[in-house]
Amino acid sequence: MGLKEAFESLLQIGKPSRKVGDCPVSIVLFLREQRFPTLEQLRLAAERAFRRSFSGDKNSRYCVYQQVLFTLARIGPHTLSVLFYTKPYGADDPDFGIALPLVSQRQAWAEHTSWVALNYVKGVADIDSLLWRAREALR
Repeated sequence: MGLKEAFESLLQIGKPSRKVGDCPVSIVLFLREQRFPTLEQLRLAAERAFRRSFSGDKNSRYCVYQQVLFTLARIGPHTLSVLFYTKPYGADDPDFGIALPLVSQRQAWAEHTSWVALNYVKGVADIDSLLWRAREALR
């Protein structure tokens, strides 16, 4: 997936999907510290999560690489993008955190200073399992 396709798929967030699997699935992790993994740490996390070797070559079937603003992980037919941001999530909407349903979510909202988003942008399969593995590997 090229930069154009990755960016276009991220722009579809919040828009109605034409069919199941069209729009990306995202997990946003609130961080108390602005401590982001390096590209090498992400590659090693992918290797732990999927138990196989990952290269930095974007043409490889299993790779982790950066392309302009995006860190991308290709896992066979699947692609994840990883986005790091150094300001609180939704900083322009302070009421968002109050509306979160769980106390733990509201506490995480109040204490976070930055965030990371894992976006599933390409492929059709067991999305829950794929994103769960990615999230666990980043812990």
